[in-house]
Amino acid sequence: MSRYGNHGVVDNDIEYGNAHIALLQQFIKCRYIQGKVLTAMVNEINRIHHHKYTPIEYVNTINQYIADYSMKIRQIKNNESFDFAIVNLKSDELSKLASNYSNEAISFFRNIFNKILESKGGIKRSEAFELSRGLKINDPDLQLQSFIEDGWFRFSESRYLTFSNRALMDLEPLLRDLNECSLCHSKLLIVKDEFIKCPNNECDTLMHNYCARRWFESHKNICPNCKNRI
Repeated sequence: MSRYGNHGVVDNDIEYGNAHIALLQQFIKCRYIQGKVLTAMVNEINRIHHHKYTPIEYVNTINQYIADYSMKIRQIKNNESFDFAIVNLKSDELSKLASNYSNEAISFFRNIFNKILESKGGIKRSEAFELSRGLKINDPDLQLQSFIEDGWFRFSESRYLTFSNRALMDLEPLLRDLNECSLCHSKLLIVKDEFIKCPNNECDTLMHNYCARRWFESHKNICPNCKNRI
């Protein structure tokens, strides 16, 4: 008997059936789904198939099914909720750019990617344009906008170009040098107004703003590591 049994039942005793297939098809189509959108999808799928599964239960069941294909649905914290993306665990996501962009555009993409990674947070728009020098790109601004519309980069509220949530999930193996949030342990970008650093010079605590807000609600602005007041 396979690990799915005779009736498509995975290890967590939730049957992998048409409802899960319907949601998986949406992930394959969209690749990246915001948490609130996923909740709406799950509510509709539950209504049609007469289930009461939560989004996480769907994701966990689907992940067990697609693991054999080296795929996984990952989640990442986004303010007060989680967003989700389906990723291929084997392939080099940067190599896939060849099917969407020209060689010159890919070089521009890699230059931006490496510069943001080097900064551990974000770069100014003018810095991004400088990275197109020497490349045969007619309109760097239009090309950059294409990268943003495709979900790889975003501008922060302080107008710094940085990685999108899709990039943080799809390109995770290439982002090991980024800092991590001391509370949720996911990647943290050093971008103005998006993180908090403990003022104690001997403490290296970094926190996402939204993680810090929740922590401070019950810990009175106390650093989770050094215990000094922030």
